[in-house]
Amino acid sequence: MIPLEKYLMDRPVGFHPLMIMVILLVISVSVFFLTGPNYLLALAPGPALLVLLLLWNRPELGLFMILFLLPLDQYTGLSVAYKSVTVSKLIGLLTVLLFGIRLLSDRSNTYHLGSGLWSWLLAFFGIWLLGTLASQYPATSINALRRLLTAYSIFFLGLGLLSRDRLFKVLPLVIIISTTLSALISIYGAIANDPAFIMNVNKKYLRYAGGVSDPNDFATMQLFALPLIACTLRRFKGTRGYWPTAGLLGVCVVSVILTYSRAGALIMSATLLLLGGQYLREFNVKKTGFFLLSFALAGLIILTVIPDTYWQRQTTLTQHKTDFSIGRRLSYLIFAFEKFKDKPLFGYGPATFEKMYATSQWSLHFAQEDRAKGRVAHNSYVEVLIGTGLIGLTLYLVIIIYAYKNFYAAWGIYHHLNRTEKCRQITAFAISFSVLLMSFMFLSINYHKYFWISLAISQVGLKYAKNDQKQLEGAQG
Repeated sequence: MIPLEKYLMDRPVGFHPLMIMVILLVISVSVFFLTGPNYLLALAPGPALLVLLLLWNRPELGLFMILFLLPLDQYTGLSVAYKSVTVSKLIGLLTVLLFGIRLLSDRSNTYHLGSGLWSWLLAFFGIWLLGTLASQYPATSINALRRLLTAYSIFFLGLGLLSRDRLFKVLPLVIIISTTLSALISIYGAIANDPAFIMNVNKKYLRYAGGVSDPNDFATMQLFALPLIACTLRRFKGTRGYWPTAGLLGVCVVSVILTYSRAGALIMSATLLLLGGQYLREFNVKKTGFFLLSFALAGLIILTVIPDTYWQRQTTLTQHKTDFSIGRRLSYLIFAFEKFKDKPLFGYGPATFEKMYATSQWSLHFAQEDRAKGRVAHNSYVEVLIGTGLIGLTLYLVIIIYAYKNFYAAWGIYHHLNRTEKCRQITAFAISFSVLLMSFMFLSINYHKYFWISLAISQVGLKYAKNDQKQLEGAQG
């Protein structure tokens, strides 16, 4: 017989003293609820303990759950009263804390968190912190600082937890499955005409956003998944891969159309062109003809079923004098330029654009009865520029360029090693990253988790490419 304590200590869960304290705390909370009127809550600590043990042993599951729940965020609130407290936030907090404990107790240097991005990220954080301290709206800027720290934690978890298989096999599937579920929710809402799934009611058209509350954010996530869908299912041979790819891509495209997002339509067109350019080079004449024919038929079907109101909305992109929304968005840029001239270097403090715009004449001109006067810039680059000035924006752009440099270097190594599949995957990640950067021109989503995990992907992808190169050189030498 193996002693119980030896059996437990030999398990991969690794009973750290802090974990034992957590277990005792959970038991105490359960007993506390049993003695009160809310005795049913005594059932919660047990499953919570299992989640704790699971995340302690497999912290990467926490990261994957955060990313999986992102396109379903609308349904992750704990209750109506505590809607802002979501399951993904709790999982994220637990994952960071438990992974931090593992790092402190890790003597074998299992996790590699090194990255050339850290120096630029720390510099950007420093500018963000200084802007917060000097902000005219300290509460708003402090909240922005908290959100930036949350975003950094995604990068931190990605660096430490994305092993080779998790990066190239698991992560794309997590994103594809979750975004597809959200897209199916949107399509169901449109077919059933269910008011519960209508995110924005307009006299002319209805907008659907799946598992999130904002149609434009929903479109961004769907388009982020588009290159990953094409790449993941491209690995299958023959019709086994072609038809599932066509089906999932169709679901993705239809769900973006249902958002009636004008920015989404522009970015989707650019993304499809990038994907077409990537894969057409790999096809022979027969496959190219089949692809173009299928694409033409799919386009014809889509054109016939899309309602006229969709095309009418897209044509308003250049009508800033008659279209209220376009005119208001143009006012954000004009106002931002006016404010930028007064404080070009350091800006006014993170996330202060909305507060300042609320006091402007533009806000009064475009005020609506059912909406607050304050509006975000609907442009992530403008948000950074106004919040932290040219210095902050420069650092932000350097971070983006550094990530592109990582993607390009990783692709170059795999191309040199003749690893075609890895080249496709790196390219797919880079195109998904580009989708976000295009979305930044239309949305204020600087803290988007897909952006920060993409930074980590660029770094770990390059790391594994270099490892493969060293292994090959070692085998040859």
